[in-house]
Amino acid sequence: MAANLLDLAREVLGEEHAASELPADAELLKGRLGPGKRAVIIGGGYIGMEAAASARALGAEVVVVELQ
Repeated sequence: MAANLLDLAREVLGEEHAASELPADAELLKGRLGPGKRAVIIGGGYIGMEAAASARALGAEVVVVELQ
């Protein structure tokens, strides 16, 4: 069982890539996402949902984790 959200991401993805809202990060992730790839988006706010939609549009499988 995952102890925290980063551990959960490692379990799902087998590795970890962190990004912020910077355009350079978006370009980095765009190059790493596509069919057959998986992404965990932490946060279901506007930016998180936009990131999830973009990842899906690129063909990646996406899970959004929202804390209550």
